[in-house]
Amino acid sequence: DNRTLDATAYDDELVGMAALDLKSGGADWEFTWQPAAGPRRHERRLLLRMAADRAYVLRWSTTDQQWANDERLLGLIVASVT
Repeated sequence: DNRTLDATAYDDELVGMAALDLKSGGADWEFTWQPAAGPRRHERRLLLRMAADRAYVLRWSTTDQQWANDERLLGLIVASVT
């Protein structure tokens, strides 16, 4: 498949983006998007720099409708790795 991905094809909406003040730093992206089929998705991606030679990416994805219910669980997961 030689198609290129066009962000507008997925109806992306940036909810937030910020630097993280954790351990050695990191980044936080939160956005929603509409897949070709199915309900609107809500995602958060965290880049956690743990040391000069080690980083982790934590990706949380759920339906936009379910997001508020899942935020507490996401908070527990983030706390466990930071």
